[in-house]
Amino acid sequence: MKEWNAGSPARVNLDEVTTYAGPYHPFARVKFGSFYPVVEGYKNTVAAGMRFNASDPLGLRTFDLTAAVSPGKERLHLKLGYDGVPWRVRVGYNATDFYDLFGPTKVSRKGEFASVSYHHYLIFERPRTFEYTMNTAYYGGLDTLPDYQNIRAPFRQYETASGHLDYRDLRKTLAAVDDEYGFRWTPTSSVNHVAGDFFPRFYGTYDRGFLLPIDHSSLWLRSAAGKSFGDRDNPFANFFFGAFGNNYIDYQEVRRYRDFYSFPGLDLNEVGGVNFGRLTAEWTLPPIRFRRVGVPSLYTNWARVALFSSALRTGQTVYDVGAQIDFSLVMFSNLESTFSVGYANAMQKGRDSHEVMVSLKLLR
Repeated sequence: MKEWNAGSPARVNLDEVTTYAGPYHPFARVKFGSFYPVVEGYKNTVAAGMRFNASDPLGLRTFDLTAAVSPGKERLHLKLGYDGVPWRVRVGYNATDFYDLFGPTKVSRKGEFASVSYHHYLIFERPRTFEYTMNTAYYGGLDTLPDYQNIRAPFRQYETASGHLDYRDLRKTLAAVDDEYGFRWTPTSSVNHVAGDFFPRFYGTYDRGFLLPIDHSSLWLRSAAGKSFGDRDNPFANFFFGAFGNNYIDYQEVRRYRDFYSFPGLDLNEVGGVNFGRLTAEWTLPPIRFRRVGVPSLYTNWARVALFSSALRTGQTVYDVGAQIDFSLVMFSNLESTFSVGYANAMQKGRDSHEVMVSLKLLR
């Protein structure tokens, strides 16, 4: 044991082990890091190619390039990304996405695009944070809207600029698995430029949660409203709503029914309008804890159930009622994932429709 002892740090000669002293310039230290084959989705086809990565040693400036081909009409696919806080840049041509292989929500689009965003925190005192994001983007060669996969684009070119604020003060008690009380508000403004016309629009959300007498149970009221100053007949001026939005295998937030553009029970982008108002009530039940379910390499230790109901007004009034249950999954002892199952029934104009959602979110 004496021979294995590392000894006192005071015995290390710092002058001998120091290789450089001075300012750190991330861009000057960016080097090629790795490349590997990838398989991704493009609309309803599969694309295969290579991904290349480069970054500085601390990961403050990262670049990635993906080049792929597919058997469809748009054979070539390219996308380039840069991340360097507070900036983020994305450029693509018939861009692909891995999670499009596991629809129904797809983000791959025909045509070229370029976007630049800037993100910064005004307050970072967890659990209280206040941040803003500014973004501008150009799209060309479109066949569907960038934000709504099921809506045909009447024009091939489109420019947009937006600003987004996000203030949250969300809290939870000891042993909780989700936020239990607090509030959050998010105003957003944007302007779209299409075929020489400008379509400004504004929308915002406000969520408020209240603790209930039952341990780890809370009631949430979630509201959203928006207005677009554009022609209702132009899809670029409209908001669209519908569906849970989760993919069968996913990487985003599992509780997507909380997003203002989601509306479980409807199809994706089924309902739209230039103005909207929405109110959702959600009851999160106490989580169920499991003492022994699974094996050391794959087990679950809790399940969480939420019941929700929404009313949406946008040219017509739509209601829904639904539920979602989430199971924690721990793989290989410490890799956490979430398996979710949801069901919702939507009612509009005397017609009912329903939706079943099954999703596995990989890793935390």
